[in-house]
Amino acid sequence: MQTLQTEILKNLSPDCFRVLGYKLVKNTIEEYVGNLEAPSLDNVSTYVDDIHGIMSDFDIQASDDREAYQQHYAGNDSEPDYIPREC
Repeated sequence: MQTLQTEILKNLSPDCFRVLGYKLVKNTIEEYVGNLEAPSLDNVSTYVDDIHGIMSDFDIQASDDREAYQQHYAGNDSEPDYIPREC
């Protein structure tokens, strides 16, 4: 499994790491590979395409979150002021 994950990592677009961060990319790959019924090194390009699709969904969500954040702090929303949650 580790070899398959390494091959997928090598074949991903560098933009995935820049936009989403290494940890999220690595965790996505681990989860994806863990859910495969019969993982094979012969299908790396298919896996890479699937993972690019999954991560583009993450990027769309992050973009939506950024837009909501920007609208909120620009005063373009009707919600009350943001109160940070304690960690």
